[in-house]
This record gives sequence, C-alpha cells and structure tokens, in this order.
Amino acid sequence: KHIFIQETEFDTEEEGSDLVAHVLHRFLRDPRIKRWKIAGYKTVHYVGEFYVSNDEIWNHSSNPEEVIEKKWVEWEAQKNTQIGADARPFVRVGFQEIGAESSEHKGVLFLTKNMFLPETEILSHAQAVERKLRSDAPVDVEEYRKLKLKTEFLRVILKEETDDELDSRRFNSQTSLHRAPETYDADGELVEKLVPQIEELIHVTKGADINESHMLHIAAHRHYLGLFQPLIEKGADVNAFDNKSMTPLMIVAGNIGKSIEVSADRSLRIIWDLRNADRNLRDRAGRTALGHYYRARREVWAPIKDTPIDKSIEDMLCPDDGPTEADKRAKAEG
Repeated sequence: KHIFIQETEFDTEEEGSDLVAHVLHRFLRDPRIKRWKIAGYKTVHYVGEFYVSNDEIWNHSSNPEEVIEKKWVEWEAQKNTQIGADARPFVRVGFQEIGAESSEHKGVLFLTKNMFLPETEILSHAQAVERKLRSDAPVDVEEYRKLKLKTEFLRVILKEETDDELDSRRFNSQTSLHRAPETYDADGELVEKLVPQIEELIHVTKGADINESHMLHIAAHRHYLGLFQPLIEKGADVNAFDNKSMTPLMIVAGNIGKSIEVSADRSLRIIWDLRNADRNLRDRAGRTALGHYYRARREVWAPIKDTPIDKSIEDMLCPDDGPTEADKRAKAEG
C-alpha cells in the first residue's frame, strides 16, 4: 500500500521538514510494518524543462553559447535547491544517498532496516542540512559541456535527433533506443559515413568520451556490425556497463530473435565480433548475457518464441562456471 501526505503550504522549510520526518519515522517504527527490509525515495523538483528562447540568445550576448551555459547553471541550481529541500526529512530519519560515486543518482535515497536501529532518533533540521548531498555542491558548467558532447556523440549513430534536454539520466543506450533493432551488414558504407564523425568528436572536440556516450552499446543494439571493431580500436570498452547495468554483449543477446532480421547466423557473427567480451559479467539482477538470451525468448511477440534454444549461441554465451541462478530462472520462465 502507498501512503501519501497531501501537499501543504508551510511557513518555513523546517516546519514542513518536521512534519514529514516525524510521520515517516512513526510509520517505519509501527509494529504492524514487519516485513520491510529496504526503503527508497527519489526526490522531486518542480523546475520546468531546460529552455532558452531565441530572444535570450541573440539579444543579450555576442556569444550565444555563453547565454545557454549561464541559463543551464541557473536551471540546475534551482533543481538542486528543490532536491535538497525534498531530501532533508528523509535524511533526518537516517536515509542515505545512493550511488555516491555517480552523478546519475542525485537525490536518490535509501534506508535499510539494519540501518534503522531502535535507538535511532530523528535529526534536527539543522543537523540534516549539515549532512551534505550532491545537490549541495556548486553547479559546474563543465557538466553541461560534457552532456552536450554526449548528445553529439549519440547523434552520430542515431538517425533522428536525440532529446535536446541535457539530462544525463536520459542518455543511455536503453532509454534512448526503445525501438526494434536495425540491422546492417559490415559494409564499408556505414563505416565510411560514421567513423570520420566519431574521430572528429574524439580528437577535435575537447572532452568527448567514447565510453561515456555508450556508443558501443548503441551499435550493439542496432546490430551495426561494421562499427564494432573501429569503435573498439578507438578505445570503446567491450565490457563497459551502461546506466542499466548492461554490457554490449548482454544487449546483443537480449535482442536475438526480437525481429525477423536478427537471425541466429547474424547473432553469431555479432557475438564473434565481441569475442573478447567477458561472458561472466552480471547485471543488477544477476543475469549474464546468457540469461538475457533466455529472457528474450519469453517475449510474446518474439519470432523465436517457442523455438528450440540455439546450442551454438548458448555455448558462446555460457559463463565459465555455467549459468547463474538468475540465468536458470530466465530459462525456466522462457
């Protein structure tokens, strides 16, 4: 069941923080709530989409890029202020920020039952403010520049324009590619068209990172056979995880049979191109690439549904110590 606190106007941030913190603390202490092990919360903000009008760009500066960067810093600072205020009641109860090493999970909080000891008391609002969150850090315009480069990298491979909102949570191979895989043979035309653009971003444009953009993941999703080796030669990590804890090999395995064109023969060619990939790597659910192959077979619309498992693919994807428990569950469910 979900519990909601209706939005209420408070005279001060501390007053609102007091109410939420005490309600949350009492709820988690309620003896009727026995089975919870971990609680999570994603902070919210009410700042609109990032937008700069043409008038702002052309009427206020001889350098339009400076105006855009300044507006982005102001927009991001407003978001951070609201994220911090929304997080404080949870911090007062003992929640911690997840993914401290990553900016992808700013304002995502968690609390385990083992962290919520019987003697745990509610922090004061002032004490919670002293517990610094990533939203409290000064906004760095370099983050905007990196996100902009990341967008340009994606546009090299994606035919259509990517979302212009510079939000790093949007830019990963999964959320950007909710469409059927497109297939291309290893012809020279594709390589000739895209590789020069990739080289320009890497060597000419400062700060461009071939791995942060997940370009190999995108090539794997779209089955761009001709791009695998050039990307790997230019530094793309064949074992890198994207924001969904997926490797390129997992993406290939999960796409086998999801369209008529993605045949077993084609998939074997792609897997062979990724032969140096680590088959033992697991996603957050404990599945390896083999588990993603099994899982793809349970899609109702998959052309390979109810067909025998391809032994060649299974052997090439199998981890050194055999399928994980999560892989076995995926196979059974398929």
